Amino acid sequence: MTNPGPSLLQDAHDRYMRRLENAERGALGRLIRAYGDSWRAMRDSLIANLERIQKAQANPDALITLDMLLRDQRMRALLDQAEAEMRRLGGLGADIAEELQKLGADSALRDSDAAMRAAWADRISAVLDPEMRRALLDLPTWATVPKEALRDLLGFTADGSPLASLFDAIGPEARAGWESALFKGLATGKGPRDVAAMAQRVTATGMARSLTIARTEMLRAYRTASARSYQANKDVLDGWVWLSSGDGDACASCLAMHGSVHPLSDTLSSHPNCRCTMGPLTKSISDILGVDVPGDDSRLDVPAGEDIFAKLSDARKVAVLGSTAALAAWKAGEVTLGDFVGVKRSTVWGSSHYQRSLAGARAAAERR
Repeated sequence: MTNPGPSLLQDAHDRYMRRLENAERGALGRLIRAYGDSWRAMRDSLIANLERIQKAQANPDALITLDMLLRDQRMRALLDQAEAEMRRLGGLGADIAEELQKLGADSALRDSDAAMRAAWADRISAVLDPEMRRALLDLPTWATVPKEALRDLLGFTADGSPLASLFDAIGPEARAGWESALFKGLATGKGPRDVAAMAQRVTATGMARSLTIARTEMLRAYRTASARSYQANKDVLDGWVWLSSGDGDACASCLAMHGSVHPLSDTLSSHPNCRCTMGPLTKSISDILGVDVPGDDSRLDVPAGEDIFAKLSDARKVAVLGSTAALAAWKAGEVTLGDFVGVKRSTVWGSSHYQRSLAGARAAAERR
C-alpha cells in the first residue's frame, strides 16, 4: 500500500507545511484566521451553554446537569488552547493583532470562570462514591485541540490543491465555507455529520455529498497527523496496524486489511467515506529497554479481518461481499477475503483501495 510518488493533493499539502515551517507570514496568517474563526464558534457555544446554566441557577426547581458543566469546562479548555496557539503563531512572525483584539472583547467569559468552577465543585460534591468523584474532577482536562491535524487540514485545502478546486467548483463561497466547517469541527471535536450540516448551511452542497466530504477529509487530516507522529517516534514503534471498524459494517476491502501490519513508511490508502485508522505498533518493552522483560505482552494485538469475517452470520457476509454468489465462492475456497482488495492510483488524489467485484476477486485469486 505504499504510494509510488506524491499526488497533487499531497504536493499541495507538503508545500503549505513547508511554508509554515519557514514561518511565512501568509501561511501563518491563514492558520491564525482559521483559529480565530473557530475561537469565536467555541465562544458562542460556551455562551449558549452558560445561559442555560444561569437559567437553571435562577430556577430553584431546575437542575444544573453534569453535562452542562462538562460542556462548560471542555469549551473553556479548548478556548484557552486555541488562543495560546494563536499567540504562539504570532511569535513566529504573523500579525495577530486584529484577531487578538477580537478575543479581548470577550473578557467577560473569563470573569465567569470562578462562578462556573464553584458550580462544578457543588455538582461534584453530590457524588457520594469517592472514586467516581476523583474521576469526574479529572474529566475537564481531557479536552485537547488537535493542532497537528488542523495544520494538515489547511495543507490539503491550500492553493493549488485538487480539494480546493473541488470546493471552488461547488460554488463561489464553498471553499471558505468548507474550510471553516472542517476546521471548526476538528477543533471542537464534532463528528462528520455535524460538520456536514455546518457546511450545508453555508454552501450549495447536498447532505449526502457533504457527509462524504466531511468524513473523508477529517479522517485524512487525522491519519496524516498520526503518520507524522509515528515517524517521529520510530525509536519506540515498529510500524502501524490497519484498523477498520472491525465489524460487518466495513466493506470487504477494509475488513480484509484489518489487523495487517505496515512499516512506518507506508500510508493508509483510504477511500471516500472510509473509517479506517492507523494503530501504533509499539516495539516490545524488552526491545525498548534492551533487557528481557518476562511476560512482555504490551504490543497491540488485533485479530485478522479474515477471522472476524468468518464469524459473521451468512446474512452479514453477503452484506460485506455484495452478493450470495461471492459468499458461495468464498465458502468453496475459490477466493479469500483478501482477494477482494483492490488498489488504484490517481496522480491527483493519490492511492486508494476499493472492493473488487467477484470477477475481479477471482482474477486476483488466479494470480495469487
